[in-house]
Amino acid sequence: MKAIRSIITATCLSLAVAFAPDAVAQDANYRLASRFAPYKIQKLIHSTSVNPRWIENSEKFWYEFETSSGKSFYIVDPVRRTRTEIFDNDAIAAELTRITRDPYDGQHLPITSIRFVDDNTIRFDVTSTQDETEEKRDQDEMEEEQEDEKKEKKAKKKPSKKVFHFEYTVSSRQLRELDDWEEPDNHPSWASISPDGETVVFARHHNLYKMAAAEY
Repeated sequence: MKAIRSIITATCLSLAVAFAPDAVAQDANYRLASRFAPYKIQKLIHSTSVNPRWIENSEKFWYEFETSSGKSFYIVDPVRRTRTEIFDNDAIAAELTRITRDPYDGQHLPITSIRFVDDNTIRFDVTSTQDETEEKRDQDEMEEEQEDEKKEKKAKKKPSKKVFHFEYTVSSRQLRELDDWEEPDNHPSWASISPDGETVVFARHHNLYKMAAAEY
């Protein structure tokens, strides 16, 4: 009987050791898993496809493509079967550095909000590290901030950064700053306008409506 008990005890101990969780394997390695989070992987993969953006009143389109060497911008003419790099990245970075007084290089262009005026002229914005001066800030924004200050004297708002507006000629690669640039006021705050500017869409009492742009 003792022999049987010994065998059973030994068997139970063996099973317990065999199925006992490893102390190291039991702990989840969250730090390793976080290295493969989508927002981190995206920085390593860069561009994997082309998103063409057609230029109005032309047969051409443009796109941007990012690699480990930085972001490049191209304009494509399907009719002529040509692809042209819009910027000389190093040259445009040097010009932006000269005008904005912020250091840039060709691998890290700060260009945003590219808009084609025509197939040879584009406009874009660059947000500086400098704070926007009071005299150049929008009057409505200043009035709104003044109201907020009255309501919440303890709350401090971070100063907005200065935004430079540029116009660039693709063929001659000439850049100029738009000192007298004014934001177009053709989009009402209460609605969304279709890309062709013909239709207005807005919400009211949890319902969605649309109307011709000429009617608002």
